[in-house]
Amino acid sequence: MGEAALVGNLEIGSKTGRVIAINEPQVWTLIGVLAASLFAVMTLMSTMFVRIVQTEIRGVRTEIRGEVGGLRAIDLIAKLPNLEMDNTDRNRTSPFAFTGNKFEIRAVGSSQNCAGPMTVMNTMMAVQLMDFKVDVDKHVAKGLDQEEAILMVVKNYIRKSKNILFEGNNYSDEWKEEAKERGLNNFTATPEALDVLGSKTAAELFGRAGVMNARELDAFYLVQLHNYVTKMNIEANTLLELIHSFVFPAAVRQQTELAQNIAALKSIGMEDAAEPQRDLLKELTKLMNTIKEGAHKLEKA
Repeated sequence: MGEAALVGNLEIGSKTGRVIAINEPQVWTLIGVLAASLFAVMTLMSTMFVRIVQTEIRGVRTEIRGEVGGLRAIDLIAKLPNLEMDNTDRNRTSPFAFTGNKFEIRAVGSSQNCAGPMTVMNTMMAVQLMDFKVDVDKHVAKGLDQEEAILMVVKNYIRKSKNILFEGNNYSDEWKEEAKERGLNNFTATPEALDVLGSKTAAELFGRAGVMNARELDAFYLVQLHNYVTKMNIEANTLLELIHSFVFPAAVRQQTELAQNIAALKSIGMEDAAEPQRDLLKELTKLMNTIKEGAHKLEKA
């Protein structure tokens, strides 16, 4: 039930989860835009969980109670796929995987405090459970048995959450197109994702749960943005230091050795034999110019 309740609120989470759960600049710097595109992060369920949900959607439990072929409909849960307790999702492209009896969020930065992702997860769960109780109570008030009401609400949540379920390769272009067609967020840069903290959806999510009010959410946004800018600035300056202290000096030494070798061969009448060295020297000089231009742009950024 907890898993289904969480899925029920993943559509809200997909608008906010990337912001806090996966906002380490190092992750996006190293992985690049393709892997950064993995988010709609709360959108990729593991193959196992998707199959369970699809079974439910197809109507295996077509009635909540009553007789179906001599069996009570609630007994038809036996028709769901058999799951081993230690079954683990092997799809490593899944940033948010269902592993038998729990969800795992796998896309958190190695240096990131896990409090951020847990804040999102617990907030989503809290808000959804509040809605869950309200929805169940409505059915109970109409005279429905509590067990029937719970199953009916869970079933409805699963059906409404179909568009966030995906069991393919989350790194593929196919998924990016699929996410776009489904209207899911697919932020490719942290600053873009952080802007979601100023949205009405985020304010309602954290506000309803009593986690952060509007002013606190705005302060949180500024802190997150400052942290991102600070870390990116440190990494940019470190990269420039590496270029100026190690890369360029090494390239210049290689360039000098090639030039000297070409001159030596020419001095003994073997100019034609120096063709490979000349090609290497031209390529090296071209690459050095490219690095120099890139470093200059980075310094001015």
